[in-house]
Order: sequence, then structure tokens, then C-alpha cells
Amino acid sequence: MLHRRGDQTAWAVDCLRRSRRLWTELGDPEGQLTAAETLALALSDLPGGFAEAQLLIAETLEPARQAAYALARRGEAGAAVDLVERTRVRAFGGDVLAGRVDFPVAYVLPASTGTAVLLARGGQVDVAIFHQPDERTVAPPDERPGGAPTDAVRRVAGPLGRLLQPVVDALHRDGEERLTVVATGAATWYPWAAAEVTDPATGERVPVGDLLTLSLASSAAMAGESRRRASEAEPGGAVIFADPERSRAEAAEVEGSFGGTAAVLMAGEATRAALLRELPGCRYAHLACPGFDDRTEAEPTRLVLTGGEVTPADVRALPPLQARLVFLSACPTGPDDTIGWPGTLLAAGVAAVVSTLWPVDGRVTALMAGRFYRELALLRRRGAAEDVALALRRSQHWLRTEKGLADPYFWAGFVVYGS
Repeated sequence: MLHRRGDQTAWAVDCLRRSRRLWTELGDPEGQLTAAETLALALSDLPGGFAEAQLLIAETLEPARQAAYALARRGEAGAAVDLVERTRVRAFGGDVLAGRVDFPVAYVLPASTGTAVLLARGGQVDVAIFHQPDERTVAPPDERPGGAPTDAVRRVAGPLGRLLQPVVDALHRDGEERLTVVATGAATWYPWAAAEVTDPATGERVPVGDLLTLSLASSAAMAGESRRRASEAEPGGAVIFADPERSRAEAAEVEGSFGGTAAVLMAGEATRAALLRELPGCRYAHLACPGFDDRTEAEPTRLVLTGGEVTPADVRALPPLQARLVFLSACPTGPDDTIGWPGTLLAAGVAAVVSTLWPVDGRVTALMAGRFYRELALLRRRGAAEDVALALRRSQHWLRTEKGLADPYFWAGFVVYGS
């Protein structure tokens, strides 16, 4: 009989891994996810079990991605999209399938034998593209640009553009200017804004952001839910949490864009307790504090504030969040997955999250954040929808024009999840 709770955790994890092997042999990725969900409930009450459960659920999505890629290769693109939606909705949350959304969604399914890009609109898959793993292959996961020099980001601009070019062409023909990207596997780390494509109208090579407003989502279901939340968001205040040593200039930029109405918490005020207290009730939260994303640790992603660290498990324990936007300028805060900050915040009720894929210079982050909030304010003054993705797109375009900041390393790491 097991007596220590740590032994119980190890036993439950071992059972889950055994069941996953069985479902793999049976070729049933959804069965694997069911097994993961069942044992995740047991694990969540054990020491260290919550993070372990989330990691295992994230791993369980891999067979679903591979199965979806295989379906697409067999010409069953609609079935591939449906499988991605069903499994990711169960892992991330949401209840609306792709067939019920009316906006373009590009599913990116990388595999060892190539990459599938599926463009779905209104339940129909319009474009299905397959790239072999040669010059079209984007950097593998161990070469993701976390902390990499600028040439690492430039190196993926061409391959990413080749992945998106057929999608860009199809959307151009229909006059569409928005795209939600549902990236899976290693593709969640790709800096899509850096993609260099050919403008169908002029033939010039341009960043995709010159043509499309991009946002990322774990599924079309979550993208649709984010849009609903954005349309129903109640008025509220803004709270800025800033590390005084690294983010004073950034806090000043953001506060200025709110006309001095935002609450600024710095030094001893920017505590773990204050963040957990303020998050459920604010409309905007800007977190300019150190962040860590290390998938080898028990708590792989966390924010560091005075008085302790904040983990995704802490946020999941809060009442539902009502925020229209959380801006995570902590570096880095990881991609949208079951254990990262974007996925955690969206699952908790936030409508949109701006996050960073790799560390960016503090001065550049201050410029980007200040410009971003001014773009949002400009949209509000014009009576337009508060379009977070459009505000980021315009901010990135502006930053590219600043002296010495044209390289995508400085602006492509900022991404929008949700609406």
C-alpha cells in the first residue's frame, strides 16, 4: 500500500503513461486524451500533481496532431480539422466547433514528414497545403528563437512565408484581411508575424503583417469564445504591475497611454498577493515583471513578483477573470499551450492576451507597449471596435520604422492570443 502522497503522484503518472501507450497502439488519440483527463483529476490534488497533469495532457495532444496530419495527407482535410478542434477544445476549453465560426482559420500541423496548412472557413477547408521537410521546413523545436540572436528570427521569415503564401493568396482573392492561426506542436513557437510573403497586388516581398491582421488561438472554438468575451467586456480600470529595476520606463509609457488613470503598482506594492487580488476585477492588466518558461521544471512557467512567484495554478484557483486584455511583457512567457500563460489566462476568462515568445530589450518593449495602448485608445476614440490584434499589427509596423529596429527580432516576438 502507498502511504506517501508523492508515491501516489508517481503511481498515477505511471498509470497514465501506460494507458497512453495502449491508446497509441489502438490508434485512438481521443482515447489518450480521455485517459489523461481522468487521471488529471486525481493528480490535481496531489503535491506537484497539477503541473504534471497539465504536462501529460499537453503531451497527449501530440498523437492527435500526428493523426490529423495523416488524415490531411489522405485527402480528409475536413476530418483533420475536426479532430484538432475536438481534442484541443477538450484540453483548453471551449464549446464551439470550427464549422460554426465565420472567420478564416489556418491550422498548422507540423510532422516529421512535412507540414500541413489547412485554411478553414465556415466549416469548409478551402486550402490544404503540404510541404516536405526540405528547404520549406521551419526551424525545429530545439532551434526555436527563445533568446536567439537576430539572425535566428530572420532565418525563419522565408520558410514561414512559404507556409502562409497560399493562405495569403486565397484571402486576398476574397478581400479578407484577418487570419486566426491555430498552430500545433513546434509551430506554437514560430514567430508568424515575421513571415515574409509576396503581396498578391504588387508582387513585392513584405512581412505578412502588411497584408493581414494575425491572431493566434488554441482552436477556432477558443477564438470564437474570445470574440464573444471581447464584445461583452464590461468597463473597468487598468492595473500596471512593474518591476522597478527593469520596467520603470515601460510603466511610464503604459501609464501615459491611459492618460494617468491606470493604477501603477511598483516595488513593494507589486506583490504576488496584489496581483491575485486585482486580476479578477480589472479590464486591463499589464504585467512588466520577470517571467520564466522552462519546460524541464515542475512549475514550468511563472511570474516573479515581490513576495513570491505566481504560477498558472494560482490563476486557475481564482474566480473567473473579466479582463478584456492581459499584456504579458515578462520575458519570455511562452506559447499558447495547456501549461503556458496565454492558455491559462484565456481558459480563466480573459478575452485576449499579448505575450512574448523570447526576451526583448526593455527599451524596445517600453516603446512597443506604449504605442500599442495608444493605438487601442485611438480605435476607441474613433468609435471602432477595440481590436487588440489590429492595435498590435499597427504597433509592430510603427516599430519597424524606428531607427535600428527594423529587424523582426525586435517586433515579431509580440503575439496576440484570442480576440
